[in-house]
Amino acid sequence: MGLRTRDRARGPSAGNRGPDRATRLRVAAAAALAAAALGACAKPPAPDRVAEMNMQLDAGLALYGGGEYALAAPHFAGAARTASLIGDREAEARARAAECTAWLRARDLAGFSRCGEALGAAQRRLRRSDPGRNTLVALGAVAGRRPLPDLRLPDTVRPLLQEVAREFR
Repeated sequence: MGLRTRDRARGPSAGNRGPDRATRLRVAAAAALAAAALGACAKPPAPDRVAEMNMQLDAGLALYGGGEYALAAPHFAGAARTASLIGDREAEARARAAECTAWLRARDLAGFSRCGEALGAAQRRLRRSDPGRNTLVALGAVAGRRPLPDLRLPDTVRPLLQEVAREFR
């Protein structure tokens, strides 16, 4: 039994005429938006934003060096937000890792958990694996009582994290 002509026109067969007008317009709009976004990414960052990011990092590092970890973390978070605004994904991930480390050193599990989620998102945008950052993301998941993410972790760290995750639940 074959398909009737009317049924074939609806299905995703090779003989189908292609997408309807509304679908083509949505695809064209999405392509135009993507082209505009790529054009925006090509612009060099504003010098005042870069200076702002560096000032936030310097303030965070000074506080961190003085043992004021809970005060340093928000400065690193601000630097990460600024880096995200200027499109510097590597600087964003580094600043988030510094923020997470500061929350961890401050023994603030709620801040560390939130930071771990933000660092995980930054790592996904970066599309590059980093064992140290991945470990911070996994520890943040444990602190937030979330399942361990599927990340590349050092072989010596993975079993420890799995054991800690079981104990933390």
